Amino acid sequence: MSFLAFPGYSLYLLIWICLVPLLMSYREHPVAVNIKAGMISLFVTVCGGFPWMNYLALHYIGIPAPFHLASVIIYAGYISVLFGIIFGLTAFIYRRTRLPYIFILPVIFVAVWRLYPMLFYFRFGESQFPFKTAIQPIEFSGIYGLDFMIVLVNAVVAELFIYGKKALKDKAVMAGAGIIVLWFITGAVLYQNWSKRIAELPVRKIAIVQPNHKIGSGLGPVKRPIELEMSVVAANEGAEAAIWPEGVFYGYDYYEPVREEFRKTAEIENIALIINDRTRVEGAAGQEYVSAVAVKPDGTDERYHKNVLVPFGETAPLNPITRPLIDFFDAPVPNFAAGNAYAAFNINGIRMVPVICYENIFPEYTAGAVGRDGAGKMFVFQSQDGWYGSAQQAQIHLEISLMRAVENRVPTVHVINNGYSAAVTPHGELLAITDYESTLLKIVPIPFDANAGGSFYSRYPYLFIGTAGTGSVSLGIDEAGRGCVLGPLCIAGVWMDEPDGTRFLADIGCQDSKAFGSGKNAVRRRAELATQIRQRFRYVIYDISPAEIDRYVRTLSLNRAESDYAAKILSEKGFDRAVLDGKKIFSPLTQPHIIATDKADSLYPEVMAASVIAKDRRDRLLTELYKELNFPADIPGGGYANALTLKLLGEYIRTHGRLPGAYRTSYRWSKLDAIAGNTQLQN
Repeated sequence: MSFLAFPGYSLYLLIWICLVPLLMSYREHPVAVNIKAGMISLFVTVCGGFPWMNYLALHYIGIPAPFHLASVIIYAGYISVLFGIIFGLTAFIYRRTRLPYIFILPVIFVAVWRLYPMLFYFRFGESQFPFKTAIQPIEFSGIYGLDFMIVLVNAVVAELFIYGKKALKDKAVMAGAGIIVLWFITGAVLYQNWSKRIAELPVRKIAIVQPNHKIGSGLGPVKRPIELEMSVVAANEGAEAAIWPEGVFYGYDYYEPVREEFRKTAEIENIALIINDRTRVEGAAGQEYVSAVAVKPDGTDERYHKNVLVPFGETAPLNPITRPLIDFFDAPVPNFAAGNAYAAFNINGIRMVPVICYENIFPEYTAGAVGRDGAGKMFVFQSQDGWYGSAQQAQIHLEISLMRAVENRVPTVHVINNGYSAAVTPHGELLAITDYESTLLKIVPIPFDANAGGSFYSRYPYLFIGTAGTGSVSLGIDEAGRGCVLGPLCIAGVWMDEPDGTRFLADIGCQDSKAFGSGKNAVRRRAELATQIRQRFRYVIYDISPAEIDRYVRTLSLNRAESDYAAKILSEKGFDRAVLDGKKIFSPLTQPHIIATDKADSLYPEVMAASVIAKDRRDRLLTELYKELNFPADIPGGGYANALTLKLLGEYIRTHGRLPGAYRTSYRWSKLDAIAGNTQLQN
């Protein structure tokens, strides 16, 4: 029954009673029976609710027929274990403790669903977008709060069927009913208030560009694609920005004529082009990214490199381990690099937050993109759903995006190459939706408030899920490049869920970044670990430039610089405990749940992870810097004032008559003298 509630079947109210037959039939049975019943139930749900996976396996992953059918059956079998665990564990705890079943089941359901690894996540609550009253409170709890309520309703209804009027005298049943009523009253009030608020807002015109390219036909370079022509039309109709989907290689970074044509059009037509393309970073040999690029009318551009890559489609699972095998067998699995930060494109005061394809199925990740600084933000989701060969999958993807809008209370534009594309308000009212597999341009007036945006959930995305029993979240903070003479100081924070995150870091061999050394192999190993860490955890990295370091050192102290940036990371919340590496530096920030200690990068896994991504960030920035300065790429020491670095700086001075801008002029001369044995740089 549950798969009939999924988008495509649209009987969404069935989700509120779909578990009732299972609960009535097997609650008092042995644990093993509950496991089997749960597995069979979810196996049927996956096979019935996700028929598009056959097409995906055949055409996208490339599994030949008829083996693609077997792969789907295997995947459905793997997912079915999820219900086996949920119902088996619930039965076990209930039989051992006799705690109220109606509360054991929702807690176990949410906790296990959150932790169980899947290729494609879809949660019960994400079928409920049409049910406007039910979805409003997710601004506090996220989608898992709605999942909790759905399972609680199923459990209460099952109790009423089993025990009839006797259930009305059960305190647990009445408490559960009270929670349900409170949820829906809250939802009704929120929906009414948001409807009034949205009706009073001014609108901004945004263009949805849906080209409907066939899969495999979008190879560049494309100097004047149909998307550009549509954008010109959009500009003439008053649109401030044209959002293009994922799915075509235009060659913006690779071909000057393409880049110039896009920039010229944006300038002449006075419209921002939010494109999606394959990009590269100068100095990062061989590294390509899946990126959103904002081409602005002023001739500049901004970029967001996709952080969470699609397994098989954009990267190999466990890439450092499996990549040699993939290369050996010449398997067609791409090797894109992952980005390392969120972005917000400033388009005439609208802060457009790009989220690409697969990333929107992770609610904590998208909440992090809004964070505590949500004012004026707007989600821009770009994707290509043609790989799935099904309007049902496109509708599922759409409703996931729309739920992210309500969770984070930001207006959202969802643009798909082949549809469905849509725009939605922060409280879930559709402003526009396109037809599937159609070529069209749609100008959407979107209510917008530059001073509003963000929610309780976007500020504290791990609070509800932690309370529901999936464990706590620990934030680790560490830096790289403190004592260097060249380049920025990078400080990073990693939000690690426990205990699952601890096991993950142990499995990949994460340790203090300094333990790897400074050679080429160390840089490569750190980069591999950093990619896995960024894909698995929420994180943030700040680069403190040499100029800013110099200002701090001359007016306050370097310790104060680190402390101020650590405070910025701590202000993003979403953790139960924070650990910072450096007792003296960070002692002013300590609280009962914030620990500052020495050698934390060798004692706490979350700090080890922060150490790795901070050092990897600095490694890559130094690579770009050395290329800019015409220094050898393999200088040992990572920017520290060793003899070779000082020699190269001396040669730079003789050639250019000055020190490079990346040099920290506040560096202690006595230390330089002790290392270099001369005063050349000082002079």
